[in-house]
Amino acid sequence: MADAEACFAVGDWDDAEPRLLAAADAAREKHNPLLLSQSLAHRTVIATASGDLDAAGQLAAGLSEPMAGQDLPYNAGAVAFALAGFRAATGDRRGAYNLLLRVWQSDTAGASRFYHRRLAPELVRLALALGHPDVAAEVAGTLAEDVTLAPDVGSVRGVWLRCRALVDNSVDPALEAVAQARCSPLLFEHTGACEDAATLLTHRERPDEARDLLLEALDLHEHAGAEAWAARVRARLRRLGAHPGSRGRRGRPESGWKSLTDTERAISLLVTKGLTNGAVAKQLYISPHTVNTHLRHVFTKLGVSNRVALAGVVHHSIG
Repeated sequence: MADAEACFAVGDWDDAEPRLLAAADAAREKHNPLLLSQSLAHRTVIATASGDLDAAGQLAAGLSEPMAGQDLPYNAGAVAFALAGFRAATGDRRGAYNLLLRVWQSDTAGASRFYHRRLAPELVRLALALGHPDVAAEVAGTLAEDVTLAPDVGSVRGVWLRCRALVDNSVDPALEAVAQARCSPLLFEHTGACEDAATLLTHRERPDEARDLLLEALDLHEHAGAEAWAARVRARLRRLGAHPGSRGRRGRPESGWKSLTDTERAISLLVTKGLTNGAVAKQLYISPHTVNTHLRHVFTKLGVSNRVALAGVVHHSIG
């Protein structure tokens, strides 16, 4: 699960999804509902961001039970981020706002700050859009306290700068947040900082700078495969007079050897050498669950049903 979360956080979603599926399988075996909901939450985000709202809705349905009671689970921040994103994507901004605010207030009351970086930017944007500037200001103030407690954590400062910029309608802290985000591989912090700063620059009639930042965010969204989010950015670029083409998910085809990710190719090569899933897992420092999930994806992409057929495709593809 930790491996999956790392891939998810930096936007390597081709590798994150099989790991999340494997983590969910392991969580079911071990009767660990917390990690199961964590996997569902991240997969909901990926499905929403990629524009598959049917899949996102099915995944989100599995997250309703953990959030139903008065006592929220430890990972309520991750679950709320996923559910709020799905609700906003389907037009329910009020529902998204209410959920984020509920979890934010619960975390604040319990002095839990772990998910502040994930919850705060969208909560502030929605609060301002729905006419609750007092809530937005309160969130920004809490983030200022977070910076005092963790002055050397760049992502904490970056999120505070973004929220402060939105609340104060100020460009300079937004641009500082972009500079901070560029020092980190974290996808949401980087794309969010670019899009927030572009909004404020557009209001200041500085369209050239806004376009540059939106193009930066677009490249990151496309790299991750977040096609719905990329489409949103393209629409904003068109309003600014730019007309970027759709490059899709790294330009990778849907099937065949070239459709495989680096991890999938590495696993295919090792399997072709006769290694078991367990041996492949040890070689690549991943779990056997993850190897098995990757192999299912490989078989689907290559149109094969067993390891012998896989070996034939590998030998043909690499000569």
